[in-house]
Amino acid sequence: MSYRIKQFLWAISANFKELDYSYVISILNDYEFSLFKRLKKGEQLHSIKVSKDCVNLAKRKGINLEE
Repeated sequence: MSYRIKQFLWAISANFKELDYSYVISILNDYEFSLFKRLKKGEQLHSIKVSKDCVNLAKRKGINLEE
């Protein structure tokens, strides 16, 4: 239940959050970025958050993502 409340609040606050496009552009090619821009803002924010969480987890586990 509390997860759904957080999810709801996240969706509402998405319209007021700044998107980190520089981070996204550093990862995606032009075509992928054009697809990314078609997502709803909340979905874009969620995608960025998940990506950053994955990168941080990989760093903590000593996984090299540059290969």
